[in-house]
Amino acid sequence: MTRHDFHDHFSDAANDYARFRVTYPPALFSHIASLCQQKRTCWDCATGSGQAALSWTSHFDQVIATDASQQQLDHAVAHQKIVYRSERAEKTTITSQSVDLVSVASALHWFDHDLFYTEARRVLRPGGIVAVWSYDAHPVISPEIDHIIHHHADHRLGPYWPAPFEHVRTKYRNLPFPFAELSAPDLVALVHWSFDELMGNLRTWSAVRPYVANRGEDPVSRIEPALRRLWGVPDRIRPCSWPLFFRIGRVG
Repeated sequence: MTRHDFHDHFSDAANDYARFRVTYPPALFSHIASLCQQKRTCWDCATGSGQAALSWTSHFDQVIATDASQQQLDHAVAHQKIVYRSERAEKTTITSQSVDLVSVASALHWFDHDLFYTEARRVLRPGGIVAVWSYDAHPVISPEIDHIIHHHADHRLGPYWPAPFEHVRTKYRNLPFPFAELSAPDLVALVHWSFDELMGNLRTWSAVRPYVANRGEDPVSRIEPALRRLWGVPDRIRPCSWPLFFRIGRVG
């Protein structure tokens, strides 16, 4: 992403993105909150439909939840502790040195990193925490199902993934992170989904829209019959897990 352009990969499917997004374990929020010297204000950046912001309300007095996409915010859940604002990650109206935690769930790879880090340093109080995380590109369900989804993601969708998604494949290891780094927990995101919910999630992937624009067909429909056979009864609920990866740091 350039310093001036916001590339919106999710607004067109904001409703589905809110319905089928992966959820994060309570231990994630408890661990990160425990690192904070104070728990007055959290900035949840690129909040989407407010999923992480809602979890932060159990740990902070106030949550400022921003997203560049108003369509995403339109699907966010209202809460008395959350203030939603349609603002980009790189430039906000948040008061300087007013925040104890900056969190970014599954979105850092889309940012202009230098500008965002400058903004994070501006709004954080001394000793504040920056915590960013995402999850593996592929879910873990069963060996047979996983194989089909992996092949679909890497081969059929391969040329259509936006360039920043490479940072997800490398688990954020190659991203700059100019903070005093702290250890991260070993956690997974676990959901229990029906077959239709899994299909809904696969259709929210950021490579799907460019694939459809180029090929004129839904790529998920190519693997849906095989996955349906392996799934069994469509309303069967299966555990689907995604290993999480983190970068967590403290400002001086």
